[in-house]
Amino acid sequence: MMNKYDASQKLTGEQFKRIIGVRKATFAEMLSALRKGYADKHKRRGRHSRLPVELQLMMALEYLRQYATFAELGFNYGICESTAQNYVVWLEEMLTKSGKFRLPGKKKQHTIKTRLIVNKVSKETICTAHAECSCHDFRLYGESVGRAISGGIKAKKCDSGCQGILRLHENSETPKKKPKGGELTPEEKADNRRISCERILMENINAKIKAFKITANKIQKPPQPFPA
Repeated sequence: MMNKYDASQKLTGEQFKRIIGVRKATFAEMLSALRKGYADKHKRRGRHSRLPVELQLMMALEYLRQYATFAELGFNYGICESTAQNYVVWLEEMLTKSGKFRLPGKKKQHTIKTRLIVNKVSKETICTAHAECSCHDFRLYGESVGRAISGGIKAKKCDSGCQGILRLHENSETPKKKPKGGELTPEEKADNRRISCERILMENINAKIKAFKITANKIQKPPQPFPA
């Protein structure tokens, strides 16, 4: 049975780009860098990968484009979940090391930054805001959703990117950052864990937004008026 890589080589350049996500020439360049890294890794000895490098690359591209879970990737490619994760992490490292490629989110190359405020009880998204990647988290918050939310909200749990939020909202809490050259006290670490546990709902919603690419994709259908 023809594997996915062999089948992809029969596609036209346009079909390959639409399905795989990169041009054939780019894929070949990525594959060359990975094969070199694989050869260096197994120069002396070591157990060889169950999945060929070209299929590992296709799996990693599928992960980056579709946000598929490692369990799903493992099922599709006949490997276990942890192995799929190890392959993707290794490929990202090798491609970055080559100096020819960079990943979204590395060195502020991601395209958009999104900030959300969520009601912990109702799980309702109250406010959203977007900015370019170079915008600081707290600046985005202060100039958009921070001003939009009602002062009647009792407490706000924020990540460490919102240091200084107490100047805007008295009942806010952020994790304590480790001081330069120092360590957090056991009490501060315990307080950080408590805040993280209370913010887990926010992280779950972020994961769903990324999984469904709600803030990344444009609507594919032609614009139509919404029903009144």
